[in-house]
Amino acid sequence: MLAVSEWSSRIRTMFAWALLIASVGTYFWLLPWWAWLSAPILSGFPLIHLAPGIWVRRGPRLGPPVQDLERRRIAWRHLSELYLDTQLGPSELAHMASELAGLGYTPDELEQILYVELHGLLVGNLADIAGEWAMFDPEWMEREVLGAGGREAEILSRRPFNPKIRVVLGKWLVGRTWRNVRATVEVFQREEL
Repeated sequence: MLAVSEWSSRIRTMFAWALLIASVGTYFWLLPWWAWLSAPILSGFPLIHLAPGIWVRRGPRLGPPVQDLERRRIAWRHLSELYLDTQLGPSELAHMASELAGLGYTPDELEQILYVELHGLLVGNLADIAGEWAMFDPEWMEREVLGAGGREAEILSRRPFNPKIRVVLGKWLVGRTWRNVRATVEVFQREEL
């Protein structure tokens, strides 16, 4: 036989579950479809994890960052500006594009550096309330990218099947700005020829 305290605990638990189920059910049945889709936004649920993007590699896979570290450091520094908690103006984006165009990477290779090496490391800054707005520490960024990117490159080189398609969480946060920078890089590189 259960003690009175155990019964009251079970009754309180059942009541809490019933109240939760009833409120969720009422919420979904009484409100229009757009209301329950917007609820996570209004309640502060981090939608960055619910909004993946698809990225398709358009060229050969880059080698490990260690093979070309000086140029990668410059690319990391400029591409990381896309993840700062500031609004980049046209002059900053044009400067970034001209510096990236001078590195000798194709736009496809720069995109690969952006989404494979940097994105997973820096995208959380855009979701942070008080994110970094001045500049990421280059030594920290290099240490993190070489630690994660080096292992990923080693793992991918051992796979018989090298995927060209990658799911990138939160890609939409930098996608539009990157497309503008990429187009400007292409223009700068055509002018150099």
